[in-house]
Amino acid sequence: MNETSARRGARVILWTVSACYAYGAAVHAMSIAGLAGYDWTDAPLRWQVLDVAYLALDAVVVVALPRRRAVGYAAFFCAAISQIVLYTAMRGWVLGASAPLSGADASAQLDALVAFHMIAIAAVVLAIRLERPGRRGRCAEYPEHVHSPGLPRHPASVLSSEAPSGRRAGTRHRCRPRR
Repeated sequence: MNETSARRGARVILWTVSACYAYGAAVHAMSIAGLAGYDWTDAPLRWQVLDVAYLALDAVVVVALPRRRAVGYAAFFCAAISQIVLYTAMRGWVLGASAPLSGADASAQLDALVAFHMIAIAAVVLAIRLERPGRRGRCAEYPEHVHSPGLPRHPASVLSSEAPSGRRAGTRHRCRPRR
């Protein structure tokens, strides 16, 4: 896969995840507006706090993630990981409140949300790796040079007289990502 198609693939992944989080933001906004089948003001305080917090995080993800901003990645990982923790390790606390998630299918809904967030995390990690091919072990100055764990970082030719212009022969280069 060449660099252009890898970056295009990363953009598609980030836009797709952003669209999913836009849906999540809409769900939280509808809950706050009282359009989710229950009166939000009568919901437990923990649900109100979570709705507001995840609406804010989802909004940041929707705006900043497709633009590949650090704040978008931070908001995404914060939202995804915290929801996985809430819906697994703190499942009793989440289901313990008399909230819209009650009944036999509440556990199944939480399981589906955990699966969604795990898939979203894997997709964003893949997008990060596709976006930065120079940091995957490829050397910017020597495209054929691939770093492998446990092997010398530079082939013998790097220390030979074949060094690129601007550097004296026999010196090591620093591997940097391509720009």
